[in-house]
Amino acid sequence: MPGRNDRLLAILWLLCCLTLAIALVLLLPRSQLNSSVLALLPQQNLGAAPAELQQGFMQRLDRQMVWLVSAGKQDDPQVAAWWLSQLRALPALKQVQGALSDDQQQQWGASPGNIATV
Repeated sequence: MPGRNDRLLAILWLLCCLTLAIALVLLLPRSQLNSSVLALLPQQNLGAAPAELQQGFMQRLDRQMVWLVSAGKQDDPQVAAWWLSQLRALPALKQVQGALSDDQQQQWGASPGNIATV
């Protein structure tokens, strides 16, 4: 036969569980999931740019992933080629481009083109 303390602890545990369940029911509908990596960074703005432009820029960055591959101590293009083949094999990536020239890098920074899009 359980002792009086055991029953009291069980009732307290039940009250804690019920309180947490009620809090979950109340808070869950108002919760928001933000999958933006940029949301983890401190709040920044783009200067005097309009809010719509800033939001568009942030959405564009959220859709892109960029891999910078270094061959290490020796210049070996095989390393970058291996990474490129691995990325192209991933079905989640819609578009994967290889090495970019200096002009392409400048264009990528100024236009909505993607290097890899998920």
